[in-house]
Amino acid sequence: MARIARIVGGFTLIIAGIFMLVLPGPGILSILGGLALLSRDMVWAGRLADWAKQKFGKDAADGPDKPTAGPTNPPLNGETPDGA
Repeated sequence: MARIARIVGGFTLIIAGIFMLVLPGPGILSILGGLALLSRDMVWAGRLADWAKQKFGKDAADGPDKPTAGPTNPPLNGETPDGA
């Protein structure tokens, strides 16, 4: 019974995630959650989830981009950074 619930829940999350790609909501997160549920019972879902982790996980784990070099506060009203 638990296996059936996982499979139904996984497919429900994937379908809801596909709808949320065009509607408001966390579409990609829902799809990944559905794949995580299905990966316990279906090999293809586990492979797809592993591919998504390799493809998107590294970039997401790195955090935001490092700031570029430059002044922290841009000059106002045409002033030069040294105040001259």
